[in-house]
Amino acid sequence: VAYFLGHPKMKLTICVPKRAKMLVCTPNNDDELRKYIERRNESYRMAFCYLRDMVERKHCE
Repeated sequence: VAYFLGHPKMKLTICVPKRAKMLVCTPNNDDELRKYIERRNESYRMAFCYLRDMVERKHCE
């Protein structure tokens, strides 16, 4: 996704869950599920940071 977002002439729509849904974690002690949720949330955080950076750069040009 980051590769495609680097091309300003391309139009791309990214759908991500709302923050409340993104950070949902079950109260059980399933380590595998917890690790999966952490990896998923980190991917969303990186995408948000990248998109925010792209918007800031676009406004500076």
